[in-house]
Amino acid sequence: MKPDSDALSTILIPTFNRPDFLSSQLTYIFGTSPSQIVIVLDSSEEIAAGKNRAIAQEFPNVEYRQFRQDIPVFSKFSDGADFVKTPFLVFLPDDDFLWLNNLSSMIDALLADSSSVAAHGVYFEYSGNRAQVDVTSLIHTDAEVIADKALDRVFALMSCYEALTYAVYRTAVARQALFAASSQNSILAQELLAGAVTAVMGKIIRLPIITHGRRVASTAGYNQAHPVEWLATDPAGMFSAYFSYRSILIDSIAALEPDIEAEEITRQVDLAHLCYLQPFLEPHILKNLINVPTGAIRGKNEGALALDLWRERYDRQNLGETGLVSTAKKWLKSFARKHRLRLQLQRMAPTALPGLTVVKPHAGFSVRFHSRMTEELGTVPGLENSEKIYENLGNALYQKELRLGR
Repeated sequence: MKPDSDALSTILIPTFNRPDFLSSQLTYIFGTSPSQIVIVLDSSEEIAAGKNRAIAQEFPNVEYRQFRQDIPVFSKFSDGADFVKTPFLVFLPDDDFLWLNNLSSMIDALLADSSSVAAHGVYFEYSGNRAQVDVTSLIHTDAEVIADKALDRVFALMSCYEALTYAVYRTAVARQALFAASSQNSILAQELLAGAVTAVMGKIIRLPIITHGRRVASTAGYNQAHPVEWLATDPAGMFSAYFSYRSILIDSIAALEPDIEAEEITRQVDLAHLCYLQPFLEPHILKNLINVPTGAIRGKNEGALALDLWRERYDRQNLGETGLVSTAKKWLKSFARKHRLRLQLQRMAPTALPGLTVVKPHAGFSVRFHSRMTEELGTVPGLENSEKIYENLGNALYQKELRLGR
């Protein structure tokens, strides 16, 4: 008999000063998979850490690990992976969502293909609270990274980059990739190197199912976490950091492909990363960044706003000649009016808002699927049956969010 997925995998929950989120996450996990193995990776301040430790003790199969408050993100991930005893692991931040019903599908895909090292599905973005969740759009929907050669897989990943941080990993692969990533100083270099080393080590499977939800603005506040922010604040530092990053990646590739000359590996790695940077180097973006004060971008909310505008420009919208700066000014001028309007709309029945599909899995709780999400579901093979997806995902999100803030 095949082992249950929750006996094969460990969920690692990074948390920082958010006991409510941790409690909600653990309630959801053990309400869905009672025998799941969980490790809490906590770098909270003393009071919050005490609450988190007490919360972890309320649940079975939870191992609590405390870290210093200033530990770099991927160093915490790397140290946490060393505690895992199962063959597979997945990182699940305290505020994000993992559709546990589909965890077994990702593990099955890895078990069926020994050349694969990580698996994930389609991600969505959402925001909300204990009464209402808004699912706004699909993200991370591109094809698998399944070329036979390591260099080709790195190029495929970087030329159409989507983060691998929260995929399901073979534990041994995750340890090696995260250890390499922890050598870097910036969170962007850490994330990219962890993904690139993973691609070097094997194939990355993309399943046509929804597996993850990322809470909007979950990375706001980190310095050097996004190319636009880093280019705008310290472009020389960004390119300087690349040489250390590249050296580790080249060594990883050379170990698996010794017949390829180091010079050729270097050339192809550089081209792959130029493909990654290309969308951020368009002249109108750089021109607008010149006019943005450094302090308004470096890890602050204003920076998160700029990145959101940039992302909208490249995901679906066309800002045309207005650019980031003028668009941001217009947004700021109308913020108060829009905020008041939003509050008024939230007091209305959710079905009164146009372009929404609303699911009410429980009295007093609704999940609103925005029109953009509806449109995108139809473009991903295997996700056409949106009505059933709405119902099942709505119920899962209710279980995830029901204790938040209580």
